[in-house]
Amino acid sequence: YEIAEVTISGIEFLQPMVLISLSGLKVGDKITIPGDDITEVIDKFWTQGLFSDIKITATKIEEGKIYLDIYLRERPRLTRFEMDGISKAEMEDLAEKINLRNGVQVTQDLLNNADRIIKDHFIEKGFYNTEVEIIQKEDTTAGNGVYLRLNIKKNDRVRIDDIEYVGNEVYP
Repeated sequence: YEIAEVTISGIEFLQPMVLISLSGLKVGDKITIPGDDITEVIDKFWTQGLFSDIKITATKIEEGKIYLDIYLRERPRLTRFEMDGISKAEMEDLAEKINLRNGVQVTQDLLNNADRIIKDHFIEKGFYNTEVEIIQKEDTTAGNGVYLRLNIKKNDRVRIDDIEYVGNEVYP
């Protein structure tokens, strides 16, 4: 088929013309359907990490020409976050380390990094059994926004009570 038109739908905050350019699809190009052309476009969008859903559909086919629509669902953006279960001083330290900023897209990588940074922070302080629960809630005050609540349970500090040497007969 010859591409007659490429449109973008489902996007609220990104520029459609930039996304069409990113797709690599141009009016006048020849593509094969089914084929690798559409798969490659979907892979390009997935590697960006900005979208939670991607669909490419033909809206119309006539006289060897195809009209394509690329539906993209943006990942939600962080509007605010709060931490529970720790002191205010610890919250300030962690907020600086985690570096969560309003407006960033909430990806699984972002959540995993926050979890790891929190646990590493408390391991340094002797809390080896820290539990982190990250709860995402839709923020109805902002379009495509999400609110994060980080529930942190430090549990007991791990302390060494006694060290025993077995087999030593020379040193006290």
